[in-house]
Amino acid sequence: MPLKKCTEDQKSGYKWGNKGKCFTGPDAKKKAIKQGVAIEGPEKFAQKATENNIYFDTSDVKVVTDWMYDKGYGATAIVATASMLSSQADKVAGYPPNCNKGYIEKEGKCVPKEDHEY
Repeated sequence: MPLKKCTEDQKSGYKWGNKGKCFTGPDAKKKAIKQGVAIEGPEKFAQKATENNIYFDTSDVKVVTDWMYDKGYGATAIVATASMLSSQADKVAGYPPNCNKGYIEKEGKCVPKEDHEY
């Protein structure tokens, strides 16, 4: 899976791929996502996320679309990427009250348990 959990200096974090930098701290996942989009490009990034069933919540999708906007991508490309990432989240997580394994219901959505246990 391209987006991976990692540990650096006994701190939990995220990285993109096996060789990517391990980011720790409150914005670790966002930094790893930006790294992934920069490495892969938005279309390939979204494709890999879909193929690997990577869950992106609304704030994660915003990280991707903000990066794309800052890099000068057009509205059509931004909307297409956001749509692909958002639809994958619902497929992987399920729909309340029947969230899939590893997800819990929070504010009317199914979100990963691990992101809310820290």
